[in-house]
Amino acid sequence: MIDDKIVIGWQGEPVEFARRLHWEAQRAGLGRAQAKLVVGRSPWIWNVAQDRWAGADELLDFYPASEHLWDVGRALHGDQEATTAQWVEPRRHQLRHGRAKQVLTELAGLKAPHSEAGKVVLREQNYLPPIPGG
Repeated sequence: MIDDKIVIGWQGEPVEFARRLHWEAQRAGLGRAQAKLVVGRSPWIWNVAQDRWAGADELLDFYPASEHLWDVGRALHGDQEATTAQWVEPRRHQLRHGRAKQVLTELAGLKAPHSEAGKVVLREQNYLPPIPGG
């Protein structure tokens, strides 16, 4: 159960954001926490988690990740909405039920077509890389 939440905002280098986030977390008592959970969706967040809170559980932010899966599905299957849904929905189910590592590893292994759709696949592979150590 989450019993407290702190929101930190910073527009600038991720290193400074990580420093500020770590300071606020320590100030709020994270050092005494029995369990730590990092919710994220981009490589720099996983890197911060590994650097600052090694051993914390990591959870992919489901809703943004789902939208990115739909982008990949549309890139791979074009206007074929039923086929796109057949590709996306099982992967969304895996994400929702704690199997993000498998989905992100599969996504990383996709061969990007040589087209505009391939650019979308590459963009999404960069946005949703496998979770380090996940």
